Amino acid sequence: MSVLIKVGGSLGEQAAPLIRPLQNLQNQSRSFVIVHGGGPRINAALEAAGMKLPFHNGLRRTHSQAMVIVDAVLGFSVNSEWVSLLRANGIAAVPVHGAKSGLFLAESYEGDHTADWVEAYAGPLEAAFVRHEIPVVAPIGHNSRGQRMNINADAAAAALAGSLQVEKLVFCTNVSGIYLNFPYGDRIDSITDKKLERLYQQGMFEGGMRPKVEAVLNALRYKVNAVYVVDGENEAAIEWAFANHPEEPVSGALGTRITRYLNE
Repeated sequence: MSVLIKVGGSLGEQAAPLIRPLQNLQNQSRSFVIVHGGGPRINAALEAAGMKLPFHNGLRRTHSQAMVIVDAVLGFSVNSEWVSLLRANGIAAVPVHGAKSGLFLAESYEGDHTADWVEAYAGPLEAAFVRHEIPVVAPIGHNSRGQRMNINADAAAAALAGSLQVEKLVFCTNVSGIYLNFPYGDRIDSITDKKLERLYQQGMFEGGMRPKVEAVLNALRYKVNAVYVVDGENEAAIEWAFANHPEEPVSGALGTRITRYLNE
């Protein structure tokens, strides 16, 4: 497996910069999987229903009534829109609901429907690979009791990247990399997992940057060789992430590259 790409739900209709790089991957016969988010759409749907959910450490805590809405938005609306967009541009996309397919097992430490722990099983994607289709995955899982679980898309992407043993994981998001003390600090262009872990333990990442860094570190623990975090609205940055080799210099980097450092 070549690349797993996590696309941010905040990109919405501004997904055009992703299309050409994805077409290039397909034309190069490089296999890939897409995991999408949907935060802004979930926010709008919850607001329309009169619900406001608390966040803790960057994760939306989800009760049972809200889970119905999250499932409808992520598992159906957003997923089908991504699949339709990709198919319209010649990319052989196929929808995958993470819970219905059995792709993700997730549990909550708080007893709600927000996943604090997730494990991915790549087996349900094999049929799509045989048909040379591109799985587009909605980050919904189920727990040991069969209940639907809301999984942070970054965490879902990291777990699935590890299960698939991809060469690289690329986060296409609404920021141009990992920042210290976001949004006021400087972007990190290149760093090893050990150094990133030390910064994380020092409390250098807060809010939505925190679960993103956690997902990056988890992917590297799962033996993914390199993780890239780039602006999903910057076509050049996406192409850079797809093309860059983990051992190449990062002068002129267009995002953040994080690699496993085996000698530390």
